Amino acid sequence: MTITDENKKKEKKSRQSDREEESTKIKGLLEKKLEACERLKEEYLANWKKAAAEFFNYKKKEEERLKYAEEKSIEQIILKFLAVLDNIEKAASCPLKGVAGLNALLKGVKQINSQLKKILTEEGIEEINPQNEIFNPELHEAVAVSEAGKQASGRIVEVIEKGYLLKGKLLRPAKVKVGR
Repeated sequence: MTITDENKKKEKKSRQSDREEESTKIKGLLEKKLEACERLKEEYLANWKKAAAEFFNYKKKEEERLKYAEEKSIEQIILKFLAVLDNIEKAASCPLKGVAGLNALLKGVKQINSQLKKILTEEGIEEINPQNEIFNPELHEAVAVSEAGKQASGRIVEVIEKGYLLKGKLLRPAKVKVGR
């Protein structure tokens, strides 16, 4: 073997050793990166679990809060109607002696009617009383038709039952008689 062959072999071994050393360095760097990624993944997973638990708790508390608010709202409305009921009972127990008794009863009924309308208005309920208006199938329900002159054709000639809106949304259509 010649010196050049020996030098070539040494050089080849040196290059192979350098490649192995470089490969070991890269492997070490990749392992460190993998460990960092694993730590990051665990941190993200823990944060996600925490956020999911917090959202579940928030949702549960919000449902409880909404239920409580609904119960309180219903309670307030019922209290208002109980006052009306008290007045109806007072009117029903009023002695009806003569014209003065009937007038007192009529006055009480009118006050109860006024009290009830006030409560409904406070709760966002509006009356639909469409006397002499043009028939609108979105707000009115035709329950009868009446022969009328040309001026009353398509118009409401009689309101049989008032309708109501709740905060602008139809609660009950007005039942009407329409002219033909």
